[in-house]
Amino acid sequence: MKKQTDHYFWLGLFVLIGIGLLIALTLVFGAGQFTKKTSIIETYVTGSVTGLEVGAPARYRGVKIGSVTQIDLSGNLYESKTAIADRKQYVVIRIEVPHTEDLTGNIDELVENNLRARVKSAGITGVNYIDFDASADAKNYPELSYSWKPKYPVVPSLPSQADLVVAGIQKALSATDDLDIVKLQQNINTLLTNLNTVVVGNGKDVRGINQSIQNIDTLINNLNKIVTNKDLEILTQQASSSALALRQKLNSIEGDTQLSIEQIKQTSEQMNDLTRVLSRNPASMVLGSPPPKIQLPEVNSK
Repeated sequence: MKKQTDHYFWLGLFVLIGIGLLIALTLVFGAGQFTKKTSIIETYVTGSVTGLEVGAPARYRGVKIGSVTQIDLSGNLYESKTAIADRKQYVVIRIEVPHTEDLTGNIDELVENNLRARVKSAGITGVNYIDFDASADAKNYPELSYSWKPKYPVVPSLPSQADLVVAGIQKALSATDDLDIVKLQQNINTLLTNLNTVVVGNGKDVRGINQSIQNIDTLINNLNKIVTNKDLEILTQQASSSALALRQKLNSIEGDTQLSIEQIKQTSEQMNDLTRVLSRNPASMVLGSPPPKIQLPEVNSK
């Protein structure tokens, strides 16, 4: 009996030592977490937050800085005493982040510099997270109004990616509703009628593209017949012979012309000689040959 009691004693002591060691290890490795100072930031969303769960990461420019600690409606947290018809019913998302001077210490200044929160999708898995970043589109989305005093600092939100897609579809549908479908259909019918007239003609003054193509085919066939006609080949040969004869005639005329020019040149030279003779001895034209040349006596130099 005593041995059995000792056995239980040592077993209990071993369990207590194990529990003590576990607590000690937890304190040693978790001491930093226990002493780590954190802050809570909240944001308000009007759209659906399907896919966002408690524990989802919160990122600042892609860097994880905290996690979602609470997701609830403003009617439960701030508007419990407000009439249901007057409630905003925003989705309140609270995020726990490390308390640092860069983020939580200057939250108001960051909000003035367009810091916004947005629900984003982590991919095709459908898991969402909260993304903080300074957005250039912040001025296009006014901050949500509320009448209560927030329990934690508030970062305004931007529409989620899903909300933007839905808003774009709704805008396109609204634009479609504004269209005059009957008038659009009439315009389409008129266009189709005009196209049909252009293609096949109207049977009167407009022949259409098909008739024009047939005329072009006929013209091409006629040209092919003309080109392959033997009479055309004979006519071409005759034209070549006529051209050759004409060229030879022109060459002959050119030779006769050069001979005539040469004769005219010789006659002109003879007329020039006759003119010179008459200018020196006009009487020779009547009396005959010119008088003999007078020989002067030689002078003796002695």
